[in-house]
Amino acid sequence: MKRIDLNFSHQMEQRRHRRDLAIIVLAFLLLIFLSSKYQASQQQLTQHNSLQQTVTKQFSSPSISEGELRRQKLAQSLAASLNTPWYQMLDAIELVKQQHPDVYFKMMLPDAKKGEILITGEVKQLEKLLGFIDGLNEQILFYDVLPLSQRKSDNENKNIEFSLKLRWQNND
Repeated sequence: MKRIDLNFSHQMEQRRHRRDLAIIVLAFLLLIFLSSKYQASQQQLTQHNSLQQTVTKQFSSPSISEGELRRQKLAQSLAASLNTPWYQMLDAIELVKQQHPDVYFKMMLPDAKKGEILITGEVKQLEKLLGFIDGLNEQILFYDVLPLSQRKSDNENKNIEFSLKLRWQNND
């Protein structure tokens, strides 16, 4: 007869050790696999971030301070003012003024942005003022000459004080 080993605890313990050992080996292999995947994804993420920073640096505009922005706007305004054809406007007004010497200017305010000129002055007779307005209308540089006001002055000469507004084609 064959002898039967009734010590089951020893066999059960060996199976448990093998099973635990297999679980530990599988867990270790799984840990190595996941670690390599994590390192690969971290490397890809680092490459992506460096590429994104490079692209951002290439296409981002430099930040401009508020003071620098104000200086640039002032420079643009000054450049626009200097590029305005003042000579043409003044020459055309001087030509009409020479044709009507009885018209005296007190003030002339050109606004290049709006393309308007405001003229205030005095004249002895209303007919002279109307002739001056007609002369301005005949100039190709001016249009929409509009008398804003006229009144007799309070001084002893009794001249007519007037205000005119006219549109000015201030493009070259």
